Amino acid sequence: MRESLDPDRICGVAAALGLNLEASAIARLTAFGELFLDWNGKINLGGRIDAGELVSRHFLDAFAVARFVSPGDRVVDVGSGGGLPVIPLALVRSQARFEAYEPTGKKVAFLRTVVRELGLDEQVTIKTERVEEPLGQKIVRGFDIAMSRATFPLSRWWEIGRRLARSGGKVIAFGTDEIAVGCPIPAEELRYAVNRRLLVFTCS
Repeated sequence: MRESLDPDRICGVAAALGLNLEASAIARLTAFGELFLDWNGKINLGGRIDAGELVSRHFLDAFAVARFVSPGDRVVDVGSGGGLPVIPLALVRSQARFEAYEPTGKKVAFLRTVVRELGLDEQVTIKTERVEEPLGQKIVRGFDIAMSRATFPLSRWWEIGRRLARSGGKVIAFGTDEIAVGCPIPAEELRYAVNRRLLVFTCS
C-alpha cells in the first residue's frame, strides 16, 4: 500500500520558498498528488515517484516558479508530461491562465482527467501539438511566460521559448549548476535546492 500525501509537508515545502498556501490550494494539491500517484502506478507517468519525492522535488519546482507568475499572466508549458510542474503551479496561481503542450496519449488522458476532476477547465488548456515540429506555427504567440522542464537542452529551449513569449515576456528554464551555453545572460536566477535553479530570460 502506497504512502499518501501529507498536507503539512506540502505547506512546509511551500513556506520554505515564501509561499503561503490557502487551505483550498493545499486540498487541491493533495487531490492532484493522489491522482498522479494512482495513475503513475498504472501507466508510468513519470518513473518511480513516491509521495515524499512528489512534494519535495516536483511540487517544489512549481512553488519556485510561482514567484514569477502574476495574476492575469498567460503561461505556456511545453512538454507537460504528467502535469509537473504546470498543474501544481496552476493550483497556486489561480488567476493565471495556462496552455500545457504534451503529445503523448496516455499523459494527455491523465491531464484531461485532472483538469476535469479539479475544475480547471477555465484555467488550463491541454494541447497535443509539438511546438518544435515545425516551430509552433499553429500556436498563438504572445505568452507572458514560456516554461519547460527536462524536455530540451537549455540552448534549444531558449530558441523555442523566445518565439512563444511576447516582447518583455519571460522564458523560464529549469537548470542545474551547468553553464547555460548558447543562452543569453539570464535577467534573474533562483537557486532553490542543491543543484537546482531557475534561469529567467527576458525577451526583447
